[in-house]
This record gives sequence, structure tokens and C-alpha cells, in this order.
Amino acid sequence: MRSVALAAGTPGDSMRYLADAEAARLDRWLGDPENESRIFSYARCADLDEGEEFPLEICRELDVFGLPRHYVPAEYGGALRYYDGLLQLLRVIARRDLTVAVAHGKTFLGAVCVWVGGDAEQARHLGAEITNGAVVSWALTERDHGSDLLAGEVSAQRTREGYRLTGEKWLINNATRCHLLSVLARTAQQGGPRGFSILLVDRRSLDRTSHHPLPAVRLHGIRGADISGIAFLGTPVTGSALVGTEGSGLETVLKSLQLTRTLCASLSLGAADQALSMAVRYASDCSDFGRPQIKLPQTRRLLCQSYADLLLAEAVSLVAGRAIHGLTGELSVSSAVVK
Repeated sequence: MRSVALAAGTPGDSMRYLADAEAARLDRWLGDPENESRIFSYARCADLDEGEEFPLEICRELDVFGLPRHYVPAEYGGALRYYDGLLQLLRVIARRDLTVAVAHGKTFLGAVCVWVGGDAEQARHLGAEITNGAVVSWALTERDHGSDLLAGEVSAQRTREGYRLTGEKWLINNATRCHLLSVLARTAQQGGPRGFSILLVDRRSLDRTSHHPLPAVRLHGIRGADISGIAFLGTPVTGSALVGTEGSGLETVLKSLQLTRTLCASLSLGAADQALSMAVRYASDCSDFGRPQIKLPQTRRLLCQSYADLLLAEAVSLVAGRAIHGLTGELSVSSAVVK
């Protein structure tokens, strides 16, 4: 996989320290989440979730910090050198609010097919778009087929200028808000492992009558996230939208998933950090049988077991994140274990 080349140089202790320091800088820059006057406060996030509102202001705050640069490999103009560093950055965000982590971090997922399978010119162009604030989505799944990608019906028929996209992609994060989409489409009528391709579609250049968003889905959790879809109505796209070679789409997706599965651990780690902190605070403040709950053996055992689980998950995730560089050939195993 070409992903080994996405970070120049050999991973070393000094760069690991810098990666951790960048995560700590982000946490300090965002301020105390208990302070309700901060944009990225717990109170603000709770209000947004209650109102099922997208955290637009908070995402813009992360843009001001420069987080999008960390979604772009250094060789394409970004700041991404070590994947475990990006994992720690997203963990900081997920620790404060999972909706924001899902909403903002989606741009990396949307772009990863280009980092893995695109040519250098295409990757540099996308890198510049992202560092300038473009939101990228990943249009993989469909309503009737779920994760069965080989059954996908969205088609990309060849034309003189490029392709014509037809069909619906559904349950797509940021489908109605993104500027660009990496679309997995059927380019061979018979389908099969070599029957699909990735097209990087710039929504800003499309005829408004040739596509439309699908309604957002109401969610039980992360209620402010934009989980919706997009319908293509014979949408024309240029031939330059093709990522890699025609027919390489499924291969590119499977390689990309090895990266995204590993980095998605940041969402679980951040949520677990917050949950454990809340549990310890509650057990310290509340009393049973005349004693603080945290003094009771059963409570202490449960909290200690939870902390051990978190440490184990963290260790596995960090090893897998570093394995992206050092054990790339093993990613099909390590990413599955982390997932």
C-alpha cells in the first residue's frame, strides 16, 4: 500500500513527542469545556444535541486552529506525518463531543481514497482544497445494500467528457454540507471486484438540477450530525474526477478502510475518556451506606476494570496507528483488531 509513503522520514521519539504535544496544544487552545462562554463547551454541545443542530461554529473553530492540515499528508502540503498523532488529535475532540469529532473528522475519511489511490497532482490539489477549508465526504453505501459494496447500483457511465453518475448514496456523513465527495460507482455493467471506480466529485461545479440531497436521518445519538444522502440524476462529471485507474475502486476502498478503521478508534477512546471521568466524578460525589461510592469495593473494582479496558484499547490503537508506517503489510489484521 502506498500509505507508507504518506509520511516522509522515519518515525522517531522526537516526532512522537511533537505529535502528543500538538494534541495537548489543541486541548489548551479550545479552553476549559466547563466554561460555558467557550464555543466548544459541554453546555454548548448539549444544547446543540438537544436541538439536533449541526455544530457549525465549533467546526469553524477547529478550522481556525488548523486541524484540516492534519488530514493532509505532508507531501501534499499538509501536516500529517504520523497517523498516531492524528488519532490523538481526534481523541481530544471526541473527549469533548463525539458529534463534532464525527462531523469534522469525516473530511479525512472522504479524502483518504485520493491519498491511497490518486496521482500526485490530484492529491496536491485536494490537499490545497482541504487546508483552505473544503469539506470532503465519502459516498460508499446505498440504502438497499448497506456495506455490501459489490452490490452497489450507483453507476458511472462513460461519456465523451467523462462520466454520467446515476443513483443514490445513502447514510452518508456530511452529504448535504460537503464540497467534494469520493463516490464509489459501478463503471462496468457486470460489476465484480474490477467493476467499480472512485470518482472525486466537486459538488460546487455540478448543475443544481442534476443532483439533490436526501433528507437527513434523525438519530438516537450524535443527533446534530448530518447523516443523509445524495441522489445523482445523470450527473455529468469530468474524466479528471477518476481516482486511480478505472476498475480499481474496490481495491482502493479496502486499502483506505485499513486506515480509517484504525483512526476511528480515536472516537471510542475519546468517548471512553469522558465516560470514565464522569463515572469517577459521580462515584466521588455520591454516597451509599454512609460512605462515598468510590470507597465501596464493588464500585472501585468496576472503575478499575473500566480503566484497565481503556488502557488496553489505547495500547492496541497506538500500536496499530504506528503500524501504518512500520508494519503496513499487516494492516488488514491490525485494523480489524482495532475496529
